[in-house]
Amino acid sequence: MLQYPVKQGKIKVTNRYLSFFLIELPDGTILLERRPAGDIWQGLYQFPLLETQADTSWEELSKSDEYQELMSLLTDVTFTSVVPQEKAASFDSSLVACEAISA
Repeated sequence: MLQYPVKQGKIKVTNRYLSFFLIELPDGTILLERRPAGDIWQGLYQFPLLETQADTSWEELSKSDEYQELMSLLTDVTFTSVVPQEKAASFDSSLVACEAISA
């Protein structure tokens, strides 16, 4: 019996809004985290990130509980510069780059 290809349903596209943090400690160490299990690229390393439900401004992001939790892990570090989203437009995700100095 001859079978023809059957059209399959459309793939659901999910938009993800990611803000990556490039954090350099005073000794020159760059912070990385390991991707959790159950997600694409699980087990690989990445810059720390926060995922939001929508495109989020730096002002909103910096006031979020998730951001405060991430920053609470960094003791004796002061952030001296931020690259806003509009200057990081060449990236697929939002990029916030921080230059760290000793507090």
